Amino acid sequence: MGGHPAFAFLNLFDVHDPYTPSAPYDLLFASEEPATRAIETGRSHSPEAMDAELGRLFGVLRDRGALDRTIVIVTSDHGEEFGEDGHLAHGNDLHFPSLHVPLIIHWPPGSVPAGVNVRDPVSLADLPRTILDLAGLGRDGVLPGTSLRPHWGGEPFTSATPILSELYWVPNQSESYPVARGDLHSLVRGRFQFISGPGGQEQLFDIIADPLGLHDLVNDAVLADTVDALRRALAKFSLEDRAGR
Repeated sequence: MGGHPAFAFLNLFDVHDPYTPSAPYDLLFASEEPATRAIETGRSHSPEAMDAELGRLFGVLRDRGALDRTIVIVTSDHGEEFGEDGHLAHGNDLHFPSLHVPLIIHWPPGSVPAGVNVRDPVSLADLPRTILDLAGLGRDGVLPGTSLRPHWGGEPFTSATPILSELYWVPNQSESYPVARGDLHSLVRGRFQFISGPGGQEQLFDIIADPLGLHDLVNDAVLADTVDALRRALAKFSLEDRAGR
């Protein structure tokens, strides 16, 4: 913009409910209407799909000669559930489908290699520091988090940023939702997700082997030490959070 650095945040709702895309996107990846479409009867949806809208945006940047000078990050603030554990939408529990989001980073000058798929789970809290690092403004500073560059750069790396998620009880929630019974806290570390709920309720899921969270492993004796370590770590982070409020 006039030779000066610029930052833009664009919030697109094309992949948000209601899930009733128009042709040809409605059947582009499936031969028939999905069963979940039935809950959206009578609602409208943008005539363009998310990929098409992003394609238009990137096309404009390319035509203006700006795409090769722009750090592009595509992500989301939450995932979505489509009945995997009997729930729909998001904000009702902390199962992995409602937390798992895309994270795509494009930066042409060679700082981010094309076509690299990083499987390590990370926290979006690390994105501000990552942007500063890619922009050549250093990895240190007042912003929290850690640059994600070592994930694709082959550098030794251990992020100090815990992958935490929380939901707090609010009145008038459907009794079928876990959050209706009290606060929920989640910690993802490596391949495991540990969820703590009201009344001492606990769950453990292997997000690599079971990304939909269909098999609770919290009572698996082989994983007792893993459960204990995650329990203690989550309690530590929760205490630090309350102390900082």
